[in-house]
Amino acid sequence: MRALYELTKDWQELIAGLMGAAVLIWTVFVTLTAERRRREQEVRDLLNALGVEFRQFAAAALCAHTTSRKLVREADPRAA
Repeated sequence: MRALYELTKDWQELIAGLMGAAVLIWTVFVTLTAERRRREQEVRDLLNALGVEFRQFAAAALCAHTTSRKLVREADPRAA
């Protein structure tokens, strides 16, 4: 028991440094993992928003096409 006490007393700075380094590595790993998850969520949100915009644009284009065809038919029945 005395030997363990002497060992830790003599090597306490090294042990504390190694423990600090381990905690630092763990903190960086956890932070990078959280950032990766946040980035992936932002990409999913962006893709969903683009999909909604595309569907709205396609619906508006279809409506404009349908209206244009209707107006052309009304103006010139032979154009249909």
